[in-house]
Amino acid sequence: MKKRLLCCCIGSVVATAANAAEPTSQDVRYLDRVVISASQTEETLGDTHGSVSVISEEDIQRNLTNDVKGLFKYTPSVSVSGGAQGDGLINIRGITGNRVLISVDGVRQAKNLSWGSLNSSRNTVDVNTLKQVDVIPGPSSSIYGSDAMGGTVYFTTKDPSDLLTDPQDNFAGSIRSQYDDSKEGFSNTLSLAGRNETVEGLFIATREDAQEVRVHGDLGGTGPTREKSDPKDEEANSLFGKVLFSLPHDQTLTFTAEQVKTDEDTTQLSSSNADAFYNEDKKRTRLSGQYELLADHALFDSVTVDLDWQTTETDQYQGYFNARFGGDYRYTGEYDETTRNAEIKFKKQLVTDAIEHDLIYALDYEQTTFEQYRSSSLSGANRSMPRSESDAVAAYIQDQMTFGDSGLKVTTGLRYDRYKIDPQPDQAYLDSNPLDPSPENNEDSQLSFRLGATYDINDTTTLFGQFGQGFKAPDMDQMFANYGRSGAYKFIANPNLAPESSDSFEAGVRFNTAPANLEFLVFYNDYDNFIDEVTLPFDPQYPYGVYQQQNLAGVVIKGAEFKGALYLEELAPNLRGFELHTAIAYAEGTQKVDGVEKPLDSVAPLSGVIGLRYDAPNKRWGSELQLTAAKGKSRSDISSDNPFVPAGFGVVDLTAYYQVNDDLRLDAGIFNLTNKDYHTWDEARGKTADLDGLARFSEPERHFRIGVNWRF
Repeated sequence: MKKRLLCCCIGSVVATAANAAEPTSQDVRYLDRVVISASQTEETLGDTHGSVSVISEEDIQRNLTNDVKGLFKYTPSVSVSGGAQGDGLINIRGITGNRVLISVDGVRQAKNLSWGSLNSSRNTVDVNTLKQVDVIPGPSSSIYGSDAMGGTVYFTTKDPSDLLTDPQDNFAGSIRSQYDDSKEGFSNTLSLAGRNETVEGLFIATREDAQEVRVHGDLGGTGPTREKSDPKDEEANSLFGKVLFSLPHDQTLTFTAEQVKTDEDTTQLSSSNADAFYNEDKKRTRLSGQYELLADHALFDSVTVDLDWQTTETDQYQGYFNARFGGDYRYTGEYDETTRNAEIKFKKQLVTDAIEHDLIYALDYEQTTFEQYRSSSLSGANRSMPRSESDAVAAYIQDQMTFGDSGLKVTTGLRYDRYKIDPQPDQAYLDSNPLDPSPENNEDSQLSFRLGATYDINDTTTLFGQFGQGFKAPDMDQMFANYGRSGAYKFIANPNLAPESSDSFEAGVRFNTAPANLEFLVFYNDYDNFIDEVTLPFDPQYPYGVYQQQNLAGVVIKGAEFKGALYLEELAPNLRGFELHTAIAYAEGTQKVDGVEKPLDSVAPLSGVIGLRYDAPNKRWGSELQLTAAKGKSRSDISSDNPFVPAGFGVVDLTAYYQVNDDLRLDAGIFNLTNKDYHTWDEARGKTADLDGLARFSEPERHFRIGVNWRF
């Protein structure tokens, strides 16, 4: 019914639309895309010292992206695990979980907590509020501090000016509706913007309803052999607001508020238990304020003060009929994380006869509280790790130096972080009979250094390279998981964990010519003090095992990447409007534990994407055909026994848009055009070859998405 309704609406709109006018937007070539997150200064991709991927608002609309996993579908070095519970963890060059920093407008997102049946997501983001996503592979702790060890994903939200594109307009808005056939998902987004001489405002509201993803499994029924997805109802609501005040004397005041809520209810027919279900509610709320002053001062050209408050709540509830005890089993897991952040940042440009310096120096303070709670009908209520508070202070400086007309640009950066993580046992924790009623705090400091450079050999060829360091402070559960149940298992706290750290080397070459923008690079990342769970000697009182998190030996990941664009009209005038885009990523990784080297399973096999795009000269319509491919993982590159090793695959997607007039745009796409039955390595990893119902973890079968965007 929803499909027919939306198709009728589109047909009606097209039939009554006026003739199309030529849009005034101009093409932005690949290396000309602007990125700020890489060095905190505005620069193009062609000027960065390392590899950065940029996903624009146009990319999001053109690919009909409706979730975080879809954002990175065409970025081979980045992947997101999914499955029945939706978006999972972001993986960059084989590093995943909390070792990847995720931020929205500079506010770091809550950590993933995996404890028992509780597994919190980090991706509570509404893609309809985003105007750009930057991905920085490798460490960037010299700017962002802890967690920016394996990579950084920087989400930037829209401003009022993104809707108020005409300087003469004081009010603008849009309605975006989209239908996703793979999960019968219908989303609607309302955006409103207004301004006068001193104030600009933006409001965005999104509502989405969807069901389970339709995969390639044919077998239904109940039990672990089920191949179809478990029935699921999803509901998501997002509210976003931003207000900018232009004050006298080049001052700006910005306030941002957002709340994203999701609710998922799953009937777990694939469970080996009867009457199994799983419900999850997530909510992220953020309030941010920013003050900016532009001034010709001896110490700064601009000063920015950011104040942020954010809380993220995850509530998960599951149950089933427990045949062993002859009754219903119920389990509740809760995880709350609240962050308060204050930063003052100065920028100053100094020009001498030989060198132009772009200086940034800043002070940062962040306080975060963590709270975990769970209850079950078997073991009762408990807080298996104490409520904890983290206080972190940091200072950093960066100097980007341009050496006249020599073509050489060098950036150096240094950041000092000091943190203290303080457990705060309460009565709920003590009532849980912890093994350690008063765990010690954990405090440490870290210096992170960065050195990068670009050198223009000539007008078309640029060499680039950088050395960067990263680190990650231990997580709450890694230090304070502290629980034992006689006859079952025991987790021993380890509050003395050292921070993880990394050193990264990257070098490459770019070619920026009329017919092509190309980039090739190699990288070598060395990670030390990885924290992982180890099994301690057997204790008969705990037959299911005794576990503890410990600093283990390091990890090495190395690889190469290639990406670029070929503008075919520069080679043949009759191919005007045609572009060829491609990106290829290869990496291999090893982990050494107790002197024994073994493959790092989180590293994906060779993968790539190639797309042929056409835009009509008047930009009235366009289309793109994309092939995404991955090689099968070699058995020798997998550390586990009897692993499920999916074959390589190639998946074809076809998208198109039609600009009916200045205000109305239609988008449509057929995804997995050939109906390929395949598994990604992110979903296959950790599963055994004899696991029942493997088809349940496959990717969606052939499906379509259609969208309408009306601006007014």
